[in-house]
Amino acid sequence: MRIVPPPLLERVGPIVGTAPDDGNSAHLFASQLQYGVALIGERGSGKSQLARALFGFDILEQMCPSGLPGFPGEKNSLIAFENKGPDGAKHYLDWAAALGQTAVLIDVADTNTFGIDFTATGGSMSSRANEFVDALVYAFEDGAIQSRARTSLGQIFTLALAVEATPEITASANENLEPLEPVIESGRSFVYYAYVLSGGTGGGDAIAKRLHAAIKAYAGDNPDNDAVVEAMTYGSYPFTKTPSERLKMFESSQTKLSQLAEMEGWFTPKRSKVTWHQVVTAFRPTVLNFGQSISGEQVAERNTKLMSSMALYTLQRQIERTCSGWEELKQWVSIYADELSLLAGSTAEPVVWFQDKGRSFGVRTIFATQRQTQLMSEVADMLLSMKTLIAYKQRNPDIIDKLVRILDPNGEDWRASDITSLPNFTAAVKTSTNVNDLPAFTLSVENFEAERAAFATRQGYQLPTTTEGAA
Repeated sequence: MRIVPPPLLERVGPIVGTAPDDGNSAHLFASQLQYGVALIGERGSGKSQLARALFGFDILEQMCPSGLPGFPGEKNSLIAFENKGPDGAKHYLDWAAALGQTAVLIDVADTNTFGIDFTATGGSMSSRANEFVDALVYAFEDGAIQSRARTSLGQIFTLALAVEATPEITASANENLEPLEPVIESGRSFVYYAYVLSGGTGGGDAIAKRLHAAIKAYAGDNPDNDAVVEAMTYGSYPFTKTPSERLKMFESSQTKLSQLAEMEGWFTPKRSKVTWHQVVTAFRPTVLNFGQSISGEQVAERNTKLMSSMALYTLQRQIERTCSGWEELKQWVSIYADELSLLAGSTAEPVVWFQDKGRSFGVRTIFATQRQTQLMSEVADMLLSMKTLIAYKQRNPDIIDKLVRILDPNGEDWRASDITSLPNFTAAVKTSTNVNDLPAFTLSVENFEAERAAFATRQGYQLPTTTEGAA
């Protein structure tokens, strides 16, 4: 039993539990949370509940800003990434409802909820398409999309964005069809049209050339349509090649485009969408569910990984564009991830960016994982270097050894058995004050979800009497 350091017994930030020796409330310094919170533990250990409780604390600050030093206040956009499906996502919504806030639900498999437009990045169609391809490269395994394929994908996604934005093009492409010649569907997403242009649909190269010819004809007939003309100029290179050369350009990408096309319900223009700019500047809670939807629609696990990785990548790029200087303005983007391994893509970026550079952009990260061994080494090391480390029971000896060295650099007070013997809802904690690092201690983490109605009072807030539900 290592006692909670006295500075954490004062109201310096959120209450996260109680001291095992005397039952006094134990806090974390709110000012230190912007340096990152890592929650590491086995499934069922309690780490996810604590992550959601910190989400609840940030909602309290939105609703009733305390004005206390280091507390986040109301200018804080809360973005929760959830992958466990309806149970996990609903917990976040229930927190918002219990505290009188309205949360936006973005359920990847449910077309009746908002989607996020991953291509709403500004600039020309080619720049939007290439940033989308960059997100694809990040989301798929390392080396899955080679440099030649990357260039070709940028070209056909540029053309595809033009088709999605211009219904007249598909109408033209479907004129005077021969019997049994496949129709190019109108009103579909740019992902579908990119798949067509790659020759990946049943019509093969013939239907790809037909759609390209319709784009070319429309650009020629409408020279004042700068977007389509630019797309045609930039994207037509693959169609200067022979069918066999075109096949080589796209053959390594066909399975990736096919997988992406499975998510038509996310990309379809018929779905109402918001942009990341709207999300990060709204200063309200947003819950993104990449698993089975609350309404019951299923998502393949590989698509959960794909879509959540793309979402994190495009969010990071938007924060770079929008949030420069937010730390000085005391404006925040708080990101909660229940399982970091499903967000980490083929490179350490952008996850490491959030920790290394994101602070000046107002980024606060609460990252949890039970799969630390599945993280690439740079991401795993970043997680363990966060200012606040909350470690639950572990069984992996390599992880345990690292944790012991972090908790006790001098090797005097902590042993591996201290980590392996932690009960559920008990954690070893390493954190800091505004001035210095504190000695590691043991914490009995409260199950705040057992009584959300009492949470505001427990944290020292008084909510308005009128409350709103979650949406």
